[in-house]
Amino acid sequence: MVLELHSHSTASDGTLSPTALVARAVEAGVSVLALTDHDTVGGVAEATAAGAIAGVRVVAGIELSVLVQRGTFHLLGHFAEPCPRPLAARLEEIAAGRDRRNQRIVERLGALGVPVAWEDVVARASGRVGRPHIADALVAAGHCVDRADAFDRLIGDHAAAYLPAGVLEPAEAISLVKASGGAATLAHPGTLGLSADALDAALGELAGLGLDAIEAHRGDATADEQAWLVGLAARHGLLASGGSDYHGPESEQWGRHLGSSGDPGAEEAALRAVLERVG
Repeated sequence: MVLELHSHSTASDGTLSPTALVARAVEAGVSVLALTDHDTVGGVAEATAAGAIAGVRVVAGIELSVLVQRGTFHLLGHFAEPCPRPLAARLEEIAAGRDRRNQRIVERLGALGVPVAWEDVVARASGRVGRPHIADALVAAGHCVDRADAFDRLIGDHAAAYLPAGVLEPAEAISLVKASGGAATLAHPGTLGLSADALDAALGELAGLGLDAIEAHRGDATADEQAWLVGLAARHGLLASGGSDYHGPESEQWGRHLGSSGDPGAEEAALRAVLERVG
């Protein structure tokens, strides 16, 4: 059984529609697919319907932007229901906060002398606007060579026009996922820019708030990096989960192939355990 617990569609900043993502999952041999779009579950119903036809179990999920002192981290929630409460009651506020942040990034770009029109950015998004849509607008305006260039110089984490996302603090975000019957996983902890000691301390705090797992297994992480994260998870009584963070075919150039979240033999038990927590 091939499981994929971290993927995105055009409902946020992926490049494949939910239906096309399910079709890609079939091609990749994925039998369980979690759709975890940023701050929205808007694509889950379409993906679930496509999965029912294609024979893929679709797990409802979300990737929440969480505010911390140093910026933002991402929390995955996996659920048994497509739009569970009380999460459902907060989604519009959460999404509105993301929209305000992205508009402010566009304003910053204008102040930096690399203007793009907000209307152009919105036109590039099938669902919620994300930074990749801003990057595409920058490329179309001739300010950047490609998305990677846009992120590196202008809108990536800690770049000139970057602003943190999120309206939730860690305790509230984890509580919201758990109260909605979900499992809470810290996404891509190795990309947070924390020292080993700082990440260890942060995981201790998050575990105390009810965190279930960390995303230890990723196709773009080395075996040593994955082993280190597995050890950190065990130290804090957390599951060592995994996922590719697939955004579409362009993700594959960074080793993030759908369903390739590391060594399947090492991670399958942990992935199953996450799914068992959501029914």
